Amino acid sequence: MNDYAVETIQVDRYFAKVVAVRDLNLRVPRGSLCGLLGRNAAGKSTVMRMLAGLIKPHCGRVLVHGGDPFIFNAEQRAALGYVPERIVLPLFLTAEKLIKFFARLQVNYDSTQATGLLAKLEINPRRKIGELSLGQQKIVSFVLAVAQRPTVLLLDEPSANLDAVARRIMLDAVLELAREQGTTVLLSTHILSDIERVADQIAIIAHGTLKIADSLDRLKETIKRVRIVGPHEALAGVVVPASFSLRRAETEIEAVMSLDNEEALAQSLRAAGCSYEANPLSLEDIFVEVAGP
Repeated sequence: MNDYAVETIQVDRYFAKVVAVRDLNLRVPRGSLCGLLGRNAAGKSTVMRMLAGLIKPHCGRVLVHGGDPFIFNAEQRAALGYVPERIVLPLFLTAEKLIKFFARLQVNYDSTQATGLLAKLEINPRRKIGELSLGQQKIVSFVLAVAQRPTVLLLDEPSANLDAVARRIMLDAVLELAREQGTTVLLSTHILSDIERVADQIAIIAHGTLKIADSLDRLKETIKRVRIVGPHEALAGVVVPASFSLRRAETEIEAVMSLDNEEALAQSLRAAGCSYEANPLSLEDIFVEVAGP
């Protein structure tokens, strides 16, 4: 058993002539809570569906706990929780009946936890799913997945259509899973404040390709906006390390880059007769620079 609960290895997935995921190499450490970030149509939902075993990659391998989720047996599937972006629940059933149904199918299903979460989120368990709002349906889907007590939980935009209170309760439940049960969570959302509150790992994809993946702390520590100032002749000879964005002017260079060794950059700039300043970025700024056009 390796250190990663979730892996994609050189994965390609396309729909007709549209490439959704290209050469994706994603690794999520066991027990971590990883935020999967990307713009609309970046490929996030496709990644989630492959990890959930709903679709197969056209190239490469998708692994959850070292196995192919597309061929999981009943026990392995019970350990994999998944909340899709678009909820698919039987509209004629109530949340109460769905909880009882899943409890009969899965030995470790926590009906008490499910009922408690519904009460905390003010969802009437006796109302039919079709009578609930889209946000309430999302809550029911989330509760059903959490009550599985999964070892891996995939959450695709789980807080869409939810108010701030419901989002906070949901995130607290996710944190409890990760901290107390060691559940590995892969969370996709456009609400970056939610990611900053709970995630310890970040992966950013753009056009189906992984752009960067690291711990949230390290990303904030190393990715900086760097402004280099000096004479035109000196700046012309300055070699800027690989950067996410770069703007050159007559007497100034501005770049967003990962500064793994800031001292080495400082020494080279001083030797060239240039000065610089490096400023940290928020997660939102990092996302815009990495995932932008």
